Amino acid sequence: MSETPRPGDDAGIHPLSKRLLFLDSPRFKRRMLWVLLALVMVATAAGFAIERHPHFWFEERFAPFHAVFGFVAFSFAVICGWPLRHLVGRPENYYSPNDDDA
Repeated sequence: MSETPRPGDDAGIHPLSKRLLFLDSPRFKRRMLWVLLALVMVATAAGFAIERHPHFWFEERFAPFHAVFGFVAFSFAVICGWPLRHLVGRPENYYSPNDDDA
């Protein structure tokens, strides 16, 4: 009979994943957050420092145009997923309508 692994026990962890356990530590997560925030600040500063070559007038006037446009486009794609799921989705018991074991 197999024993269930206890928290902190390496019995239930795959040997190849033991090397990646540091990714779950709070210290690593906090450092990655600071690194990402620093990269965002550098990219924002570079956006104001680098000369732009706009194609349209609103790209020239509105500095974060591409970021706002990307956010709106992604939000639109996510919001369109809701009616699409209802259009092409299947009911929960589609594959086994007579299965009472679930």
